[in-house]
Amino acid sequence: FGQEVFSSHNWVEFVPERSHRWVASGYGTRNSLTQSGGDDYVTAAYTPDSKLLMAYIPTGNAIAVDLRRFPGEVEVKWFDLTNGVYSRLGRFPNSSVRQFAIPGNHGDSDRDWVFIADSPHP
Repeated sequence: FGQEVFSSHNWVEFVPERSHRWVASGYGTRNSLTQSGGDDYVTAAYTPDSKLLMAYIPTGNAIAVDLRRFPGEVEVKWFDLTNGVYSRLGRFPNSSVRQFAIPGNHGDSDRDWVFIADSPHP
């Protein structure tokens, strides 16, 4: 089911979010060669025009997203990888850092989701 959400974007243009400027908290522990862990690390990327942020939330932790990085109002939704369904949260002003929690467990009891924040109009 994830094919639709991933194939609808040009991934070559995405910028990896490593600085935690977009996903300000809740990003988990980064895996490295010298440190174990990383199963909860949120992998995120954004477009160079700052209009789209996508983040894979592997273990269901809540994240704080800096909506001020977007050029205009932000539409936020969750994508369920198990059934291909979007859960829309609504539109938010680009004026603050805001906390977002996953909608819950999937039918298979997993807690991984894709977070999508889009600002199509500046």
